[in-house]
Amino acid sequence: MSARLGNAVVSYIAYMVKMLWPTNLAVIYPHPGWRPLWLVLGSVALLIAITTLVITGTKKRPYAAVGWLWYVGTLAPVIGIVQVGKQALADRYAYIPLVGLFIIVAWAVPELLRKWPHQKKVLVASSATCLLCLSFVAWRQVGYWQNSIALCDHALDVTDGNSMIYNNRGMAYIDLGNYPQAIADFNRAVEIDPRNGEAYYNRGVTYGGLGNREHEIDDIRTAARLGHEGARNFLRSQKINW
Repeated sequence: MSARLGNAVVSYIAYMVKMLWPTNLAVIYPHPGWRPLWLVLGSVALLIAITTLVITGTKKRPYAAVGWLWYVGTLAPVIGIVQVGKQALADRYAYIPLVGLFIIVAWAVPELLRKWPHQKKVLVASSATCLLCLSFVAWRQVGYWQNSIALCDHALDVTDGNSMIYNNRGMAYIDLGNYPQAIADFNRAVEIDPRNGEAYYNRGVTYGGLGNREHEIDDIRTAARLGHEGARNFLRSQKINW
């Protein structure tokens, strides 16, 4: 629970950073477990400071309180306190919560520029610049989704210790018939996370496809001991104990 709470407060800040600077996006962000204490405490302090600022200024800027509470509230169910999956955060979880922050932007920017003599020109120029930059970023990001190998390669480039992605890329290599590379990826997956039963099972099945029965059974037995139901069903069907 302590690790999940620490990751949750850091993720609140991480989503805001990705909103402002959408780079190094990945299909899966591996959960780091324990976050550095300085990072957790810094994130807590920043969240408290922002919340205090918007609540005390509710009468003058009610949109700030609305937007911030929207962000904090709608992100809470998926922030990872109740862990679903092995990811630390997920870009898709931010779609609705970030509406709250954009509410703040939509009301705050005109207010800040109210007394500017060239308000409309500044807004048009800045909006056009933002759209142009984000269009380029979106075009580049879509390019990573051309196929499973490219998507996994990018995720491995921008994340560390991503056992799930190594496993997924191994499966993609199996589809391409590249069994040696698939086994190499499964090896890396279990090296990073020795409790990744899915990777053990997939490596065992791959060894089986290559005719290596001994390694196949060893890996599937390991997967079964780690709770992989498919591995257990396979061993039951072969009448093999694990």
